[in-house]
Amino acid sequence: AAIKQAGMTPVDFASGKWQMADDYAAKLEASGSPDAPQARAHANEMLRLFQEVQRRAAPPEPAPAAPEPTRRAAASPQQQLPGAPKTHRAVEHAVEKAAEWADRQGAEKAVEAVRTQKAQTRPAAKNKFEQLKFDVDDARAALEEFDKAHDKEAVASSPELQRQRAALEKLKWEYIDKWDDSKLEVPDRENDILSETRAEIEAARAAGDADRAAKAEERAENIRKVSDELTEMFRAMLPHKNDIHKIGESAKEKLPGWEYSAREGMKGRERAFDKTVDENNFATKDLKDLSGGTLTFPAKTNEVDGYVSGAVAVAQSLPPGAKILRIKAPTKAAGETLQRVLPDANIQVDEKNGYRDLKLNVQYENGAIAEMIVISDWMSTAKKQGHHAYEIARALAKYSNPRARETWELVDAYMTHIYDQTVVDSPEARSASERLRADASSSLKGLLGDAKNLGLSSADIDTLAKYLPGLQTSKHP
Repeated sequence: AAIKQAGMTPVDFASGKWQMADDYAAKLEASGSPDAPQARAHANEMLRLFQEVQRRAAPPEPAPAAPEPTRRAAASPQQQLPGAPKTHRAVEHAVEKAAEWADRQGAEKAVEAVRTQKAQTRPAAKNKFEQLKFDVDDARAALEEFDKAHDKEAVASSPELQRQRAALEKLKWEYIDKWDDSKLEVPDRENDILSETRAEIEAARAAGDADRAAKAEERAENIRKVSDELTEMFRAMLPHKNDIHKIGESAKEKLPGWEYSAREGMKGRERAFDKTVDENNFATKDLKDLSGGTLTFPAKTNEVDGYVSGAVAVAQSLPPGAKILRIKAPTKAAGETLQRVLPDANIQVDEKNGYRDLKLNVQYENGAIAEMIVISDWMSTAKKQGHHAYEIARALAKYSNPRARETWELVDAYMTHIYDQTVVDSPEARSASERLRADASSSLKGLLGDAKNLGLSSADIDTLAKYLPGLQTSKHP
């Protein structure tokens, strides 16, 4: 109604939006701005919307087959679509429309092929949230298969392969966006856990156990509160979920030889819920990584210099309204140096069992908090090797019975060896590391054989069984 009141047609309006977005993206691309990829993605989305409005207003005749132009063509009356603006961009995309849609169909078929293959070993999705996660996994797998089949040089020299890959990339992000949107809803799993806790309340009351009933009531209230707060936290993060990536890419430009990587989309809600309930004692305020990225510096870089350089680059790359909420330094030396360089920053020192990275929490103007990690490439490799041990230690840390504690201590000691770079140059230390790994694996295997009698939860038993094979085959970097 507003468009009509302004004397415009929907096609004119959509065309104008697209052209503005396209011009802005071209301007950023020409200047080499780090914001250019997002601007181009926005322009492509405006193009898609324009084409959809155009299709609804006056379905075009099938476009003639034509090779992709190497540059934008000049407009000609014969190539104009009904209602299309008479610009060179409209002509180019009118010619390419059939190929573009074919690429989209190809991307969907590729994902469907992956889905069909995985269905042979993967159980059916239990609910819509799990199905959305499966869609994301399948789209990522389809893109990985494409990259295995076509090396970068082949893609760079083939406009057709570029379009096909772009279609797969776009489809993947559509699935990620749908999955992220779903995180604003309370999933069945959280409701089921709350229902189980309420059933425990009734059972305790029926048995006349007032203390047990009171504890269950407190847990039920905490679970309900966590679910509500997580929904609001995901809602706040949604408009900022990609901002940490802009910060990371901008910081990387200031740091030659560094790499930037990131989780695609927001943190999984199931993991966020479990972490808050099991590890953070129901405190959602401790959950500061719904969105996150990692800056990696070369191993030859002095560690303190790497942490400081990364922190400064991030501080210099913040968008308007954002601030560094907190920095967790891995060593006292790094913390003291950072305090001198960034005197206004809230800096804490968090020394662990040999593992070292720097964590910066970025807070946006609406209160949403993201996390940037700064780490050496050697420690990043060690982190991957130690992932199985880390998950096992995390599952066992809450138990106090002697056998679980003994296994935890062995796994924790092995992690300390994995994160110690000096072990690389010492045959004796490497042998000691291998013995620790074998002892930890053997202890865990025995623990699993009697896990239920020792009071381990079924969820923790599943976790331990899942990561035991990885622990048995892990090696020092």
